Amino acid sequence: MKSKSKVASAAPSTRGLTSRALDFWLLGGASIVVWALMFALTRSHGNGYEVRFETVAALAAILALFINSPHFMASYALAYRKGWAFIFGHWFQLLAVPCLLLAVMTWAWFLGARPTSSSTFISACNSFFEVVGLHTHFGLTFNMATELLSLLINFMLLTVGWHYTKQVYGCMMVYAAFDEIKVDSGQRRWLKANLFLLWWLTFSWTNADIDAASFFGLPYFHLGLPPVIFIATLGLLLISLLGVGVRVLWPIYRQGKRRPGLNFLVPYVAMYLWWFPVFKQQEFYVYLVPMFHSLQYLPFVLKLERSRSRDLAPRGAALKGGAMIAGLLIAGYAFFTFIPNAVDRFSHAKETVGVAFFFVCAQVFINVHHYFIDNVLWRFNNPEVRKYLLS
Repeated sequence: MKSKSKVASAAPSTRGLTSRALDFWLLGGASIVVWALMFALTRSHGNGYEVRFETVAALAAILALFINSPHFMASYALAYRKGWAFIFGHWFQLLAVPCLLLAVMTWAWFLGARPTSSSTFISACNSFFEVVGLHTHFGLTFNMATELLSLLINFMLLTVGWHYTKQVYGCMMVYAAFDEIKVDSGQRRWLKANLFLLWWLTFSWTNADIDAASFFGLPYFHLGLPPVIFIATLGLLLISLLGVGVRVLWPIYRQGKRRPGLNFLVPYVAMYLWWFPVFKQQEFYVYLVPMFHSLQYLPFVLKLERSRSRDLAPRGAALKGGAMIAGLLIAGYAFFTFIPNAVDRFSHAKETVGVAFFFVCAQVFINVHHYFIDNVLWRFNNPEVRKYLLS
Protein backbone atom coordinates (compact mmCIF):
# COMPACT_ATOMS: atom_id res chain seq x y z
CA MET A 1 0.00 0.00 0.00
CA LYS A 2 1.17 3.54 -0.74
CA SER A 3 2.10 5.74 2.16
CA LYS A 4 0.21 8.96 2.81
CA SER A 5 3.12 11.01 1.54
CA LYS A 6 3.23 9.08 -1.72
CA VAL A 7 -0.51 9.44 -2.17
CA ALA A 8 -0.34 13.17 -1.57
CA SER A 9 2.55 13.64 -4.01
CA ALA A 10 1.11 11.48 -6.77
CA ALA A 11 0.08 13.34 -9.88
CA PRO A 12 -3.71 13.77 -9.77
CA SER A 13 -4.05 12.81 -13.43
CA THR A 14 -2.74 9.30 -12.72
CA ARG A 15 -5.19 8.35 -9.96
CA GLY A 16 -8.38 6.48 -10.70
CA LEU A 17 -10.53 3.44 -9.98
CA THR A 18 -9.44 1.40 -13.01
CA SER A 19 -7.77 3.67 -15.57
CA ARG A 20 -8.71 7.28 -16.20
CA ALA A 21 -10.10 6.50 -19.65
CA LEU A 22 -12.07 3.42 -18.58
CA ASP A 23 -13.45 5.23 -15.54
CA PHE A 24 -14.95 7.85 -17.85
CA TRP A 25 -16.99 5.20 -19.67
CA LEU A 26 -17.95 3.24 -16.55
CA LEU A 27 -19.00 6.23 -14.45
CA GLY A 28 -21.44 7.55 -17.04
CA GLY A 29 -19.78 8.09 -20.41
CA ALA A 30 -21.14 4.88 -21.94
CA SER A 31 -24.67 5.71 -20.80
CA ILE A 32 -24.45 9.18 -22.37
CA VAL A 33 -23.42 7.70 -25.74
CA VAL A 34 -26.21 5.08 -25.66
CA TRP A 35 -28.77 7.70 -24.63
CA ALA A 36 -27.67 10.00 -27.47
CA LEU A 37 -27.82 7.15 -29.99
CA MET A 38 -31.34 6.13 -28.92
CA PHE A 39 -32.43 9.77 -28.92
CA ALA A 40 -31.10 10.29 -32.44
CA LEU A 41 -32.76 7.13 -33.74
CA THR A 42 -36.05 8.12 -32.14
CA ARG A 43 -36.04 11.54 -33.78
CA SER A 44 -34.99 10.22 -37.19
CA HIS A 45 -37.56 7.40 -37.44
CA GLY A 46 -40.64 9.03 -35.94
CA ASN A 47 -43.30 6.59 -34.79
CA GLY A 48 -41.15 3.44 -34.93
CA TYR A 49 -39.87 3.98 -31.38
CA GLU A 50 -41.52 1.01 -29.70
CA VAL A 51 -40.63 -1.39 -32.51
CA ARG A 52 -36.99 -0.33 -32.77
CA PHE A 53 -36.22 -0.75 -29.08
CA GLU A 54 -38.43 -3.72 -28.23
CA THR A 55 -35.36 -5.96 -27.83
CA VAL A 56 -33.84 -3.72 -25.14
CA ALA A 57 -35.72 -5.59 -22.41
CA ALA A 58 -34.21 -8.92 -23.47
CA LEU A 59 -30.74 -7.37 -23.73
CA ALA A 60 -31.09 -5.81 -20.28
CA ALA A 61 -32.17 -9.16 -18.80
CA ILE A 62 -29.00 -10.81 -20.14
CA LEU A 63 -26.73 -7.99 -18.99
CA ALA A 64 -28.35 -8.10 -15.55
CA LEU A 65 -26.80 -11.53 -14.95
CA PHE A 66 -23.30 -10.11 -15.43
CA ILE A 67 -23.67 -6.52 -14.19
CA ASN A 68 -26.79 -5.77 -12.12
CA SER A 69 -26.96 -8.89 -9.95
CA PRO A 70 -23.22 -9.02 -9.10
CA HIS A 71 -23.31 -5.35 -8.06
CA PHE A 72 -26.01 -6.18 -5.49
CA MET A 73 -24.19 -9.25 -4.24
CA ALA A 74 -20.94 -7.29 -3.88
CA SER A 75 -22.52 -5.03 -1.27
CA TYR A 76 -23.50 -8.09 0.81
CA ALA A 77 -20.01 -9.56 0.53
CA LEU A 78 -18.30 -6.30 1.50
CA ALA A 79 -20.61 -5.55 4.44
CA TYR A 80 -21.08 -8.92 6.13
CA ARG A 81 -17.46 -10.03 5.88
CA LYS A 82 -16.46 -7.20 8.22
CA GLY A 83 -17.45 -9.27 11.25
CA TRP A 84 -19.92 -9.05 14.09
CA ALA A 85 -18.56 -5.80 15.50
CA PHE A 86 -19.39 -3.97 12.26
CA ILE A 87 -22.73 -5.78 11.87
CA PHE A 88 -23.90 -5.01 15.41
CA GLY A 89 -22.50 -1.50 15.11
CA HIS A 90 -24.90 -0.97 12.21
CA TRP A 91 -27.62 -3.27 13.49
CA PHE A 92 -30.51 -1.33 12.03
CA GLN A 93 -29.29 -1.47 8.41
CA LEU A 94 -27.75 -4.94 8.53
CA LEU A 95 -30.09 -6.81 10.89
CA ALA A 96 -33.33 -4.94 11.55
CA VAL A 97 -34.10 -3.91 7.97
CA PRO A 98 -33.85 -7.43 6.45
CA CYS A 99 -35.89 -8.85 9.33
CA LEU A 100 -38.60 -6.22 8.86
CA LEU A 101 -38.72 -6.84 5.12
CA LEU A 102 -39.00 -10.59 5.63
CA ALA A 103 -41.74 -10.07 8.22
CA VAL A 104 -43.82 -7.87 5.90
CA MET A 105 -43.38 -10.26 2.97
CA THR A 106 -44.31 -13.26 5.14
CA TRP A 107 -47.39 -11.40 6.33
CA ALA A 108 -48.31 -10.61 2.73
CA TRP A 109 -48.01 -14.27 1.73
CA PHE A 110 -50.27 -15.43 4.54
CA LEU A 111 -52.86 -12.78 3.71
CA GLY A 112 -53.11 -14.70 0.45
CA ALA A 113 -56.03 -14.21 -1.91
CA ARG A 114 -58.15 -12.28 0.59
CA PRO A 115 -59.95 -9.55 -1.42
CA THR A 116 -58.87 -5.97 -0.82
CA SER A 117 -62.52 -4.89 -0.56
CA SER A 118 -62.72 -6.63 2.83
CA SER A 119 -59.98 -4.50 4.39
CA THR A 120 -61.20 -1.75 6.73
CA PHE A 121 -57.64 -0.39 6.82
CA ILE A 122 -57.61 0.19 3.04
CA SER A 123 -61.02 1.85 3.23
CA ALA A 124 -59.80 4.14 6.02
CA CYS A 125 -56.68 5.05 4.01
CA ASN A 126 -58.72 5.89 0.91
CA SER A 127 -61.06 8.07 2.97
CA PHE A 128 -58.08 9.90 4.41
CA PHE A 129 -56.57 10.47 0.94
CA GLU A 130 -59.87 11.90 -0.26
CA VAL A 131 -60.11 14.28 2.70
CA VAL A 132 -56.61 15.69 2.18
CA GLY A 133 -57.12 16.07 -1.58
CA LEU A 134 -54.88 13.27 -2.83
CA HIS A 135 -55.86 11.04 -5.74
CA THR A 136 -54.00 8.11 -4.19
CA HIS A 137 -56.13 4.99 -3.99
CA PHE A 138 -55.29 1.65 -2.41
CA GLY A 139 -56.98 -1.67 -3.08
CA LEU A 140 -56.52 -1.86 -6.85
CA THR A 141 -54.40 -5.03 -7.10
CA PHE A 142 -55.37 -8.71 -7.20
CA ASN A 143 -55.72 -9.33 -3.47
CA MET A 144 -54.27 -8.42 -0.07
CA ALA A 145 -51.02 -10.28 -0.71
CA THR A 146 -50.26 -8.36 -3.87
CA GLU A 147 -51.61 -5.12 -2.39
CA LEU A 148 -49.08 -5.19 0.42
CA LEU A 149 -46.34 -6.13 -2.00
CA SER A 150 -47.30 -3.23 -4.29
CA LEU A 151 -46.81 -0.83 -1.38
CA LEU A 152 -43.34 -2.28 -0.87
CA ILE A 153 -42.63 -1.66 -4.55
CA ASN A 154 -43.43 2.03 -4.10
CA PHE A 155 -41.13 2.12 -1.07
CA MET A 156 -38.44 0.42 -3.16
CA LEU A 157 -38.75 3.07 -5.88
CA LEU A 158 -38.39 5.76 -3.22
CA THR A 159 -35.15 4.25 -1.89
CA VAL A 160 -33.79 3.48 -5.37
CA GLY A 161 -33.90 7.14 -6.40
CA TRP A 162 -32.24 8.19 -3.17
CA HIS A 163 -29.57 5.54 -3.66
CA TYR A 164 -28.78 6.58 -7.24
CA THR A 165 -28.41 10.15 -6.04
CA LYS A 166 -25.97 9.27 -3.28
CA GLN A 167 -23.92 7.08 -5.60
CA VAL A 168 -23.47 9.87 -8.16
CA TYR A 169 -22.49 12.25 -5.37
CA GLY A 170 -20.00 9.64 -4.13
CA CYS A 171 -18.49 9.27 -7.63
CA MET A 172 -17.93 13.02 -7.77
CA MET A 173 -16.39 13.22 -4.31
CA VAL A 174 -14.02 10.31 -5.00
CA TYR A 175 -12.78 11.96 -8.17
CA ALA A 176 -12.49 15.26 -6.34
CA ALA A 177 -10.11 13.44 -3.98
CA PHE A 178 -8.22 11.83 -6.87
CA ASP A 179 -7.83 15.19 -8.67
CA GLU A 180 -7.08 17.08 -5.44
CA ILE A 181 -10.08 19.36 -5.96
CA LYS A 182 -11.07 21.17 -2.80
CA VAL A 183 -14.82 20.91 -2.20
CA ASP A 184 -15.89 22.61 1.02
CA SER A 185 -18.93 21.72 3.11
CA GLY A 186 -21.06 24.44 1.54
CA GLN A 187 -20.28 23.22 -1.97
CA ARG A 188 -21.08 19.66 -0.97
CA ARG A 189 -24.46 20.82 0.34
CA TRP A 190 -25.24 22.54 -2.97
CA LEU A 191 -24.40 19.36 -4.89
CA LYS A 192 -26.42 17.14 -2.56
CA ALA A 193 -29.42 19.46 -2.65
CA ASN A 194 -29.35 19.64 -6.43
CA LEU A 195 -29.08 15.88 -6.88
CA PHE A 196 -31.77 15.10 -4.31
CA LEU A 197 -34.11 17.62 -5.95
CA LEU A 198 -33.49 15.93 -9.32
CA TRP A 199 -34.49 12.60 -7.80
CA TRP A 200 -37.58 14.09 -6.15
CA LEU A 201 -38.56 15.83 -9.40
CA THR A 202 -38.63 12.48 -11.18
CA PHE A 203 -40.50 10.80 -8.33
CA SER A 204 -43.14 13.53 -8.10
CA TRP A 205 -43.53 13.63 -11.88
CA THR A 206 -43.94 9.85 -12.13
CA ASN A 207 -46.47 9.87 -9.28
CA ALA A 208 -48.53 12.82 -10.48
CA ASP A 209 -51.23 10.43 -11.74
CA ILE A 210 -52.77 7.17 -10.55
CA ASP A 211 -52.25 5.11 -13.68
CA ALA A 212 -51.35 1.49 -13.19
CA ALA A 213 -47.80 0.30 -13.73
CA SER A 214 -46.36 -3.20 -13.68
CA PHE A 215 -43.40 -4.72 -11.89
CA PHE A 216 -42.71 -8.23 -13.26
CA GLY A 217 -46.43 -8.78 -13.73
CA LEU A 218 -47.50 -7.29 -10.40
CA PRO A 219 -49.61 -4.14 -10.81
CA TYR A 220 -48.80 -1.20 -8.58
CA PHE A 221 -50.27 2.24 -8.70
CA HIS A 222 -48.82 5.71 -8.70
CA LEU A 223 -49.57 7.97 -5.77
CA GLY A 224 -51.49 10.79 -7.43
CA LEU A 225 -49.38 13.57 -5.91
CA PRO A 226 -50.62 17.15 -6.48
CA PRO A 227 -49.01 18.85 -9.53
CA VAL A 228 -47.89 21.73 -7.32
CA ILE A 229 -45.26 19.43 -5.79
CA PHE A 230 -43.67 18.86 -9.20
CA ILE A 231 -43.81 22.56 -10.10
CA ALA A 232 -42.29 23.65 -6.79
CA THR A 233 -39.56 21.01 -7.07
CA LEU A 234 -38.72 22.11 -10.61
CA GLY A 235 -38.31 25.70 -9.43
CA LEU A 236 -36.04 24.67 -6.56
CA LEU A 237 -34.05 22.39 -8.87
CA LEU A 238 -33.34 25.22 -11.32
CA ILE A 239 -32.23 27.48 -8.47
CA SER A 240 -29.96 24.77 -7.08
CA LEU A 241 -28.56 24.10 -10.58
CA LEU A 242 -27.59 27.76 -10.83
CA GLY A 243 -26.05 27.45 -7.38
CA VAL A 244 -23.97 24.45 -8.48
CA GLY A 245 -22.59 26.46 -11.39
CA VAL A 246 -21.84 29.61 -9.40
CA ARG A 247 -20.95 28.14 -6.03
CA VAL A 248 -19.29 24.83 -7.01
CA LEU A 249 -18.03 24.62 -10.60
CA TRP A 250 -16.77 28.19 -11.02
CA PRO A 251 -14.72 28.16 -7.78
CA ILE A 252 -13.25 24.78 -8.79
CA TYR A 253 -12.21 26.27 -12.13
CA ARG A 254 -10.60 29.21 -10.35
CA GLN A 255 -8.62 26.89 -8.03
CA GLY A 256 -6.33 25.73 -10.80
CA LYS A 257 -7.40 27.86 -13.75
CA ARG A 258 -8.66 24.72 -15.44
CA ARG A 259 -12.00 23.10 -16.06
CA PRO A 260 -13.21 20.44 -13.61
CA GLY A 261 -12.10 17.02 -14.85
CA LEU A 262 -14.36 14.98 -17.13
CA ASN A 263 -14.45 12.09 -14.67
CA PHE A 264 -15.67 14.47 -11.97
CA LEU A 265 -18.46 15.78 -14.21
CA VAL A 266 -19.58 12.73 -16.20
CA PRO A 267 -21.63 11.04 -13.41
CA TYR A 268 -23.44 14.34 -12.84
CA VAL A 269 -24.30 14.83 -16.53
CA ALA A 270 -25.35 11.18 -16.83
CA MET A 271 -27.66 11.54 -13.81
CA TYR A 272 -29.57 14.32 -15.56
CA LEU A 273 -29.98 12.24 -18.72
CA TRP A 274 -31.16 9.29 -16.61
CA TRP A 275 -33.66 11.16 -14.48
CA PHE A 276 -34.71 14.59 -15.77
CA PRO A 277 -38.24 14.10 -17.20
CA VAL A 278 -37.68 16.01 -20.44
CA PHE A 279 -34.82 13.63 -21.35
CA LYS A 280 -36.79 10.48 -20.57
CA GLN A 281 -36.78 7.67 -23.12
CA GLN A 282 -38.96 4.86 -21.85
CA GLU A 283 -36.84 1.83 -22.74
CA PHE A 284 -33.62 3.56 -21.69
CA TYR A 285 -35.18 4.72 -18.41
CA VAL A 286 -36.75 1.40 -17.44
CA TYR A 287 -34.20 -1.13 -18.69
CA LEU A 288 -30.82 0.51 -19.19
CA VAL A 289 -30.54 3.04 -16.37
CA PRO A 290 -30.40 0.27 -13.69
CA MET A 291 -27.68 -1.44 -15.73
CA PHE A 292 -25.62 1.72 -16.08
CA HIS A 293 -26.06 2.45 -12.38
CA SER A 294 -24.69 -1.01 -11.59
CA LEU A 295 -21.83 -0.51 -14.05
CA GLN A 296 -20.99 2.71 -12.21
CA TYR A 297 -20.78 0.78 -8.93
CA LEU A 298 -18.50 -2.07 -9.96
CA PRO A 299 -15.22 -0.12 -10.45
CA PHE A 300 -15.46 0.95 -6.80
CA VAL A 301 -15.65 -2.69 -5.76
CA LEU A 302 -12.77 -3.56 -8.09
CA LYS A 303 -10.56 -0.78 -6.73
CA LEU A 304 -11.32 -1.65 -3.11
CA GLU A 305 -10.77 -5.38 -3.55
CA ARG A 306 -7.66 -5.02 -5.68
CA SER A 307 -6.00 -2.65 -3.20
CA ARG A 308 -7.05 -4.78 -0.23
CA SER A 309 -5.79 -8.02 -1.79
CA ARG A 310 -2.44 -6.51 -2.73
CA ASP A 311 -2.04 -5.28 0.83
CA LEU A 312 -3.18 -8.39 2.72
CA ALA A 313 -2.36 -11.28 0.38
CA PRO A 314 -0.47 -10.13 -2.74
CA ARG A 315 0.46 -13.66 -3.87
CA GLY A 316 -3.12 -14.90 -4.10
CA ALA A 317 -4.70 -11.64 -5.28
CA ALA A 318 -5.51 -12.81 -8.81
CA LEU A 319 -6.93 -16.15 -7.66
CA LYS A 320 -9.06 -14.55 -4.94
CA GLY A 321 -10.27 -11.92 -7.36
CA GLY A 322 -11.38 -14.54 -9.85
CA ALA A 323 -13.09 -16.56 -7.13
CA MET A 324 -14.96 -13.49 -5.91
CA ILE A 325 -16.20 -12.64 -9.40
CA ALA A 326 -17.41 -16.22 -9.91
CA GLY A 327 -19.07 -16.18 -6.49
CA LEU A 328 -20.89 -12.91 -7.21
CA LEU A 329 -22.18 -14.22 -10.55
CA ILE A 330 -23.42 -17.48 -9.03
CA ALA A 331 -24.96 -15.78 -5.98
CA GLY A 332 -26.67 -13.17 -8.15
CA TYR A 333 -28.29 -15.81 -10.34
CA ALA A 334 -29.25 -17.93 -7.34
CA PHE A 335 -30.87 -15.21 -5.22
CA PHE A 336 -32.44 -13.15 -8.01
CA THR A 337 -33.65 -15.93 -10.29
CA PHE A 338 -33.14 -19.61 -9.47
CA ILE A 339 -34.25 -19.80 -5.83
CA PRO A 340 -37.30 -17.48 -6.00
CA ASN A 341 -38.54 -19.11 -9.21
CA ALA A 342 -38.15 -22.55 -7.64
CA VAL A 343 -40.13 -21.47 -4.56
CA ASP A 344 -42.84 -19.96 -6.77
CA ARG A 345 -43.22 -23.26 -8.63
CA PHE A 346 -43.21 -25.33 -5.46
CA SER A 347 -45.78 -23.11 -3.70
CA HIS A 348 -47.94 -22.59 -6.82
CA ALA A 349 -47.72 -18.86 -6.15
CA LYS A 350 -49.16 -17.77 -9.49
CA GLU A 351 -52.25 -19.88 -8.94
CA THR A 352 -52.55 -18.82 -5.28
CA VAL A 353 -52.07 -15.04 -5.45
CA GLY A 354 -51.94 -14.37 -9.21
CA VAL A 355 -48.27 -13.40 -9.54
CA ALA A 356 -44.76 -14.85 -9.20
CA PHE A 357 -44.82 -13.75 -5.58
CA PHE A 358 -41.41 -14.90 -4.36
CA PHE A 359 -39.64 -13.72 -7.50
CA VAL A 360 -41.06 -10.21 -6.98
CA CYS A 361 -40.19 -10.40 -3.28
CA ALA A 362 -36.56 -11.21 -4.11
CA GLN A 363 -36.24 -8.18 -6.39
CA VAL A 364 -37.84 -5.85 -3.83
CA PHE A 365 -35.95 -7.25 -0.83
CA ILE A 366 -32.49 -6.99 -2.41
CA ASN A 367 -33.10 -3.56 -3.94
CA VAL A 368 -34.34 -2.04 -0.68
CA HIS A 369 -31.75 -3.72 1.52
CA HIS A 370 -28.96 -2.75 -0.90
CA TYR A 371 -29.81 0.91 -0.28
CA PHE A 372 -29.44 0.46 3.48
CA ILE A 373 -26.23 -1.57 3.16
CA ASP A 374 -24.56 1.05 1.00
CA ASN A 375 -25.68 3.69 3.46
CA VAL A 376 -23.08 2.36 5.92
CA LEU A 377 -20.59 0.73 3.57
CA TRP A 378 -19.20 3.61 1.51
CA ARG A 379 -18.83 6.36 4.08
CA PHE A 380 -15.70 8.46 3.70
CA ASN A 381 -14.97 8.11 7.42
CA ASN A 382 -14.77 4.34 6.95
CA PRO A 383 -11.07 3.45 7.46
CA GLU A 384 -11.17 0.72 4.79
CA VAL A 385 -12.63 3.13 2.23
CA ARG A 386 -9.99 5.77 2.95
CA LYS A 387 -7.18 3.23 2.96
CA TYR A 388 -8.00 1.21 -0.14
CA LEU A 389 -10.40 3.26 -2.28
CA LEU A 390 -8.78 6.68 -2.11
CA SER A 391 -5.18 5.45 -2.38
